[in-house]
Amino acid sequence: MGAKISNWSLSRDCGHMFVKIPPQFSVADFVRQAKGRSSRKIQQEFENMRKRYSEQRF
Repeated sequence: MGAKISNWSLSRDCGHMFVKIPPQFSVADFVRQAKGRSSRKIQQEFENMRKRYSEQRF
């Protein structure tokens, strides 16, 4: 996608990023991809939690 993270910070329950996104991509496209990739990575690392949280309804 060509996005560059210029600054970031993490706290116990959230994270913040300043990202430079090429003009041909929308912020929504970047967020969609970032959330999808991070979700897959977390699910792979913590496989035992996948079933527990995938069944929850809000």
